[in-house]
Amino acid sequence: AASDVYKRQEQGFFGGVDFVASVHAAGVEDAFRRPQVRYLQQHGMLRVLVLLRGRKYSRADTGSAGGGAMMLRVFGALLLPLCGWLTGDAFQQRTRERLCALEWSIRLLQRIRQEIAFRRADLTLLDAQLQREGLLETPAKPRALQALAPPKALSEAERACFAECMSGLGRTSAEQECERLDYYIARFQEFLQQAQQQAHARAGLPHRLGLAAGMVLAIFFF
Repeated sequence: AASDVYKRQEQGFFGGVDFVASVHAAGVEDAFRRPQVRYLQQHGMLRVLVLLRGRKYSRADTGSAGGGAMMLRVFGALLLPLCGWLTGDAFQQRTRERLCALEWSIRLLQRIRQEIAFRRADLTLLDAQLQREGLLETPAKPRALQALAPPKALSEAERACFAECMSGLGRTSAEQECERLDYYIARFQEFLQQAQQQAHARAGLPHRLGLAAGMVLAIFFF
């Protein structure tokens, strides 16, 4: 009951406990008309009265605020399908980068095999030659051709195969070296064929899935 609440407040106050109470009122006069405030005042428990003024909204303000919130929701709902489409496009871009990296790896190995088979080229000189041709980038720090890092766009298995191939250069005769390179060239041609088949089977699918996921989220949040 309300009387029990007042009694507990009175016991606490005169027992040395200060407390803060809040009440909704239109102003100071309206606050003093409230029974809770009158009770505290009559029993000497009201020390300080603080009036906090809130912002006053007119109907026009309320309408414009609601309209602005609705516009933000609509804008956000439209952005979600776009974000889904862009996510699918990013996946497609990674697929294209992987295909380019596989094609580059094949060209590089074929070029290395050609130099070893016909010129018996030294690996250091061959590395410099490949840089001049633009097939390899000039490294910031000196490095051996055997330590050439695989392209990041390759899969984990493809990167491991690339590193294994390059690290074994220069350890056998020219004839054996060419046989090794033929083996790895065939491996990368298989990787490329598989990647092309996967890309063809998934053509447009990431875009459609991303768009569909974005539309589902838009419907859910809207």
